[in-house]
Amino acid sequence: MGQKILEDEGKKAAEDKHGWEEQEKREKEREENSHEEVEIEKSEKKGGEIKIEEEDIKLAKKKETKRNSGIEVQARKPYRKKAPTVERKSENTESHHEKKKESVILKPMTEVDLGKRKDSRLIKPPQTPADLEKNDKEKETSIRVESPYVEIDLDEAEVFFIMPKQWFETSTMDSVPQELHYKLELNGNEQVISAGVSSDKQGVATVEERQINLEKPLKNFKIIYPDELQGKTYIYQHSSEVLYPFIAIGNNRGRMYYLYDKGGSLNPLPNRDVWILLEKDFGLVTDPDVIEERWIWEKYQSMRVSLKDINELIIKNNQTEKEKRIPCQSSFSIEGDTLIKDNFEKQMPLFAGNSLKIKAPTVNPSGWVIWIQNRQAGYKIVTENWTGDYPLELKLPDDLPCECGEFQIDICEQEDRIPIETLFFRYIPFIQLKFPRDLVIPDPEIGHKKEFVKILLEKDFQDWVLKTD
Repeated sequence: MGQKILEDEGKKAAEDKHGWEEQEKREKEREENSHEEVEIEKSEKKGGEIKIEEEDIKLAKKKETKRNSGIEVQARKPYRKKAPTVERKSENTESHHEKKKESVILKPMTEVDLGKRKDSRLIKPPQTPADLEKNDKEKETSIRVESPYVEIDLDEAEVFFIMPKQWFETSTMDSVPQELHYKLELNGNEQVISAGVSSDKQGVATVEERQINLEKPLKNFKIIYPDELQGKTYIYQHSSEVLYPFIAIGNNRGRMYYLYDKGGSLNPLPNRDVWILLEKDFGLVTDPDVIEERWIWEKYQSMRVSLKDINELIIKNNQTEKEKRIPCQSSFSIEGDTLIKDNFEKQMPLFAGNSLKIKAPTVNPSGWVIWIQNRQAGYKIVTENWTGDYPLELKLPDDLPCECGEFQIDICEQEDRIPIETLFFRYIPFIQLKFPRDLVIPDPEIGHKKEFVKILLEKDFQDWVLKTD
């Protein structure tokens, strides 16, 4: 009897074990099936994305057309950028200032490439009266350090490397040095230049100017300033000895314009009167205003050229007849009938009147595309084939997306939505301010009294509400 019970229990245990194995097997199969379904779903999704992407590419290619085939161009509009009048809130936070201060401390700028150009399109917000007062105080108390420069004297037919006069405070110093020493490497030759120091009763020391006559063409220089003058290193590498430009500063003199950065990239020439030193094997295709008879460094002829109204300076190799074109700085600009002056005059001018004129940065035979955008009203293409030979006149407000407001204007190549230049402006057909012009002296007990400013708009604007906050 006992044996039979044991056999029944063993049989039951075996069946239970077999049942558990079957259950685990079924669960494993379900997991594998579920995993396969997920993979299939991912594959289908990925395939769908690829398919959509391919359809987008086909659609874009279908929309893209070429002018030489006579079909209309359908280019996407340029991106809308943040206007200069938009407040940059992140820059006003304490954490931003602390972070900026830390980055300055961790990464001090000790080497300055004098040939590196700042982007002219970078927009600085207008300074408030408090900022101007703060800057004035800093100028009164900080060290005044000027970078070295190269200057030409056409009357003497000489070129000088100049370490300008400097100023620094002596109130925190135990003793004022009699001399400061510059470490200079000029065209590969190392030397130490000493400059005398004098101080006054106000605790300000003056470092005398030093000049070195450049008897040979400038190839490069590297100068390390003394610690009293912030200890920075200034460098410049002139990559080609064919041409040396000098910005005319009057009295038959010019200050050298740094034509190359340390990587050898060419900087556009300024839109100003420029003295050119050109190597004797080259000729100037652009018509010069003045040609000097005296030569510099024995093989360079000096000529004065006005670059105010031209897009490039052209020189030619007299032996090979090959021309080289040096671009001038972009002069993309807008002018209006009436400019209303305010704090954003330079960054985003406010115009009134009936027309605007746009000046192209360069002449483009293929034609420029001009886009004008407004954040609320959208965009408008003003022209698609303006070559830039003459200023483009806009009729206001007909050529704008809306009748007034803030606008972004982009100039683009054909079939390209990436602008080569972007400008901002504001427009209102008519505005006039009336306010008291008499000198008002505040009462010592009451203070300022209330005054009223009248803002007059056109009669068509009678239904508009003036936003004052």
